Amino acid sequence: MATDGFSSLASTVVSSQGGVVTCMKATAKNVFLGLDNGTVSILDADGRSEKNLKAGQKGVWCLDVWEDETVEEWIVVGGVDLLGVWSLRSLWVPFFSILAGHSNCAPVMWERGLDASAMGVASPDYEEKKADLVGHTSTVRCVKTLSSTTLISSSRDSTLRVWDIETATCTAVLEGHSLCVRSLAVCGDIVASVSYDHDGRVWNLQSNKCTHVLKGHESQVYAVDFDGKVIVTGGLDHTARVWYPDSGSCLAVLRVDAGLVSHLQLLPNVILGGDNTGTMHMWSLEDYSKVHTVKAHDNSVTSMRCTGSNIVTGGSDGKVKLWNLSTGTLLQELATSEAVWKVTITNQHTIAVFSRSNEVVLEIWAAVASTTE
Repeated sequence: MATDGFSSLASTVVSSQGGVVTCMKATAKNVFLGLDNGTVSILDADGRSEKNLKAGQKGVWCLDVWEDETVEEWIVVGGVDLLGVWSLRSLWVPFFSILAGHSNCAPVMWERGLDASAMGVASPDYEEKKADLVGHTSTVRCVKTLSSTTLISSSRDSTLRVWDIETATCTAVLEGHSLCVRSLAVCGDIVASVSYDHDGRVWNLQSNKCTHVLKGHESQVYAVDFDGKVIVTGGLDHTARVWYPDSGSCLAVLRVDAGLVSHLQLLPNVILGGDNTGTMHMWSLEDYSKVHTVKAHDNSVTSMRCTGSNIVTGGSDGKVKLWNLSTGTLLQELATSEAVWKVTITNQHTIAVFSRSNEVVLEIWAAVASTTE
């Protein structure tokens, strides 16, 4: 469909007290925002505020959602002293809460009227659920849903953990990293992780074993993506690296002029990257040559995402911008704010959350159909 650009569909004040949005997940039904005050704000797909979940007393750092109308739908939230799962059909009763720093978290009977942010183990219908939980011992930095009943998490304690949410138990502890496991990417039964220990690792969830250690980065590694064919990682050493998951061999080293490669996305023909100098990079997946280098923002690229032919970026300069993937040209500047926390783009909408006048604002734009042929 040809468009005449994008127009604002909704603008919602998520918090009038300011704050930092640390994570965002957009689905067909909802937009989920994690804040540094322990709150998860849940809005519908049109940007109307629906509910606030007080997930913990400290910061939320990551979240993921399992949405499937044929089974129970749930959200997993991780952060400081927090890893919990809540039902989306019976908010706000947690399935269970695994608290980092509590190596022997005892099960708790929930009763109606109790604060859902308290530590405990519970089922959606308030019945007692017994479980012996052995949790992470530091902040949870990344969570990914694996199926309707399982998820994987990573932490500053250097481990990854696989969880069964029906029994509220940890089924595997994946050890090998020596420092914070910053990010995860999952494709089927294979997980790629990256760490501040300068390494990436490839894990097989059938055996719960590390199959390859990805060595080559010379500093902390922050970003990873995996499409089933290749893994791409980005770090503080001014490089992105491409790896073959079956052997762990490095296929290419993609260098940037300066800065941390903090954002990566594998597309059908292109690797998309963003760094903390405000530059957006595009490399060919065929021969790993540079396709485009664009100075997208005056300061860091704080968030970026591509769907179809459009890329949306947000920067610490407060700008939200829309770009053409093929040409690397600017299509539209969507918003100006004090700081952009997160952006994403779906087939229907472009979404950004940012700080403006000491408020946290979520804005959604929709494509405007062209009136000319």
